[in-house]
Amino acid sequence: MAESSANLETRISFRTNQEIKDLIERADMSSGLTVTDYALTVLVNHSQKTVDENCVRTLSPKDTEFFLGLLEKEARPNSALTQAAKRYKKRVRAR
Repeated sequence: MAESSANLETRISFRTNQEIKDLIERADMSSGLTVTDYALTVLVNHSQKTVDENCVRTLSPKDTEFFLGLLEKEARPNSALTQAAKRYKKRVRAR
């Protein structure tokens, strides 16, 4: 997490009650970090975990095999795609 303050460009501000602030300060004292560094470390770690859990999909071996099979399969364009390509070529030539 060690990014020097010279590299920091944006701010995040939030308000909380005294009980939560005291809890955060107790936690940061035991970690040896400042309140800002502790809060930022926790937020970044939790944010990364949330992104990983919600945005990254892991396929089963069966699904992986099926997906890779689709990628390897030689697909032919359907009529809608063929017509769209013809319209595109016609417009490009008209310029």
